[in-house]
Amino acid sequence: MSDKHVKKVRAWTSKLGDYIFSKLSASPVVRKITPEQEEKLINQMAMYIAKYKMETPAGFFLGAIKPFSYVVSNLIILPASPFFYLFGLDGYRYVDFFEKPENVKRLINKLEELQLNRESFK
Repeated sequence: MSDKHVKKVRAWTSKLGDYIFSKLSASPVVRKITPEQEEKLINQMAMYIAKYKMETPAGFFLGAIKPFSYVVSNLIILPASPFFYLFGLDGYRYVDFFEKPENVKRLINKLEELQLNRESFK
């Protein structure tokens, strides 16, 4: 093979590798969500959980995973996040959300608040 042909092949594979890396890289994970987006996610999740009256089981589950929320977000939610798009959800935002234990605590507090409000209207 000539040297010129080897350079062409190497350039082509390099471009292909760069393209694949840019599409499959963790760039969506690197961007962090803003506090406004965190608040929006808390409200959306809390309302969805409250709609089915699952505040107590969700609070129990979230309280159990709160100390390990970073690990849970990266070992469980991150591999499943591409499939969230099938349901119209941005899975990488949920990964970023659950990385912070204080977000989990805020979600638990919101669920408790919604449950108390519902019980006070009975």
